Amino acid sequence: MKKFFLWILTVSLLVFALPFLAVNMRKTPKEEKKNNIEFDSDSKISVYINDEKNCVEMPFEEYITGVVCAEMPALFEVEAIKAQAVATRTYTASKIKASSANADNTHSGAAVCTNPAHCQAYISKKEAYQKWGENAETFYNKISSAVFSTKGEILTYQDEPIRAVFHSSNSGRTENAADVWGGDFPYLKSVESGGENLSPKYQTEYTVDYNVFADTIKAEYPDADLTKFVGNITRTEGGSVNTIEIFGNEIKGTKMRSLFMLKSANFDIKKEGQNVIFTVHGYGHGVGMSQYGANYMASQGKNYVEILQNYYQGAQISMYKP
Repeated sequence: MKKFFLWILTVSLLVFALPFLAVNMRKTPKEEKKNNIEFDSDSKISVYINDEKNCVEMPFEEYITGVVCAEMPALFEVEAIKAQAVATRTYTASKIKASSANADNTHSGAAVCTNPAHCQAYISKKEAYQKWGENAETFYNKISSAVFSTKGEILTYQDEPIRAVFHSSNSGRTENAADVWGGDFPYLKSVESGGENLSPKYQTEYTVDYNVFADTIKAEYPDADLTKFVGNITRTEGGSVNTIEIFGNEIKGTKMRSLFMLKSANFDIKKEGQNVIFTVHGYGHGVGMSQYGANYMASQGKNYVEILQNYYQGAQISMYKP
């Protein structure tokens, strides 16, 4: 009888303990999936608010949420928003590293700023609610949930945060970084990007008076030969204008975009009467992740990791501690 009670006691202890053993077995370290870089959920980041000319400190993931709210349409697919969150966090990590290494800090002591021309656009939760009106709570919760579901995740190449640049749309193929900025990044190569025609900026037209056009060119190139207009045009792998001959001068496509404030450097040009007409494809520099391309991939059932792998080939997801 004593042995029987001991047997019952042993079985009871095992039945009680098994669930806890199973839980502990299921708790496999995240580093099996991602690189082991510890992330502190309480981490803060200092941000220079350009409009207010003031530095503020806020939770790191709150800042990422504010950038995604400013940079990507809230109506986009959740997986596309997650991809944007990882790209945003990665870009932030690379900017923090650059700021700490640069003694000439352009953020008035902060790690990043809210000037999209220098860092990334940013809006606060209050500004987001004002922007979205009656849909504000739904949109903000959607974006913040997407951000926090990827909390701490960044893209790295050779153990360093990549330059995770992104743009709104292109003509169906992204650009090589080397063709736009001159620097070669192995993870910023030209790739196909579907669904770009769904962007409202897929094709735009810009008309400028011929005399204004000529004066603009002459101001930059005083030896312009007005008898020639357009000559040879070369294009990048992504389809943008690499170089174009205007009035006998070879000009970079990126320079033409800047001179005439075009939405991209992927354009065609013609003269009709007293007008010069640009037909422009896409919106932005065309390098890295296309937001409309990401949204299309998500609508086709791709998850955020697959989206990121398409646009930043060779990069991997790691965990980041600010």
